[in-house]
Amino acid sequence: MSNARVTQYQVLLLDSSRIQFLKTSALNPATLLPDDDPQAPLHDCSDILETLTNLRSDLTDNPLPTPEHGLYIWQQLHPGRGPICGSSGSHPRQGHLGQALGHGTSAKRAELIALSQSLRWAKGKSVNIYTDSRYAFATAHVHGPLPRKGTPNLRRETDQK
Repeated sequence: MSNARVTQYQVLLLDSSRIQFLKTSALNPATLLPDDDPQAPLHDCSDILETLTNLRSDLTDNPLPTPEHGLYIWQQLHPGRGPICGSSGSHPRQGHLGQALGHGTSAKRAELIALSQSLRWAKGKSVNIYTDSRYAFATAHVHGPLPRKGTPNLRRETDQK
C-alpha cells in the first residue's frame, strides 16, 4: 500500500461526518445449539479435563501413608571419568537397585531408566518412589495422557492408529 493510499484512509477516518458509533448485535453461536433442558449443562468440563489429563488416580505427588516399600532414585554424573552416568534406587531390605550406564548416556535418560526399573520392581505393590528429578516426575505425569492404540478418543471411537 502506498503512502498516498494510507494518507487517504487516515483522512477518511478523521472525517467525523462519515463515522457512526452504533451498538452491535453480535450473534452468539452457542445460543443456536439444540438443548432440551437449558438449565442443565451439556457436560462438565472439569470431569472431562480430569479424565483426559489424569494418567492414573493412584499416581500422585503425595506419599502413601502406609506403603509396603520406599524407593529412592538419584543419578550422579562423573565428569572426571568421562560422560558416565549411573542410576540407582535404594531399598531398605534389598540394598541398591542400580547400574552404571554406558558412555554418552545423558543424565535425563539415566533418571528415566532408574524410574522405569523401580516401577517394574514395584509392580503390584504399594510403593513410595522418591526422586529429586523434576524431569522424571513431569515425564510420568505429562506423557501418560497421550493417546495410545485402542483407547477411546473424545468422540468415544476407538483409535486404531
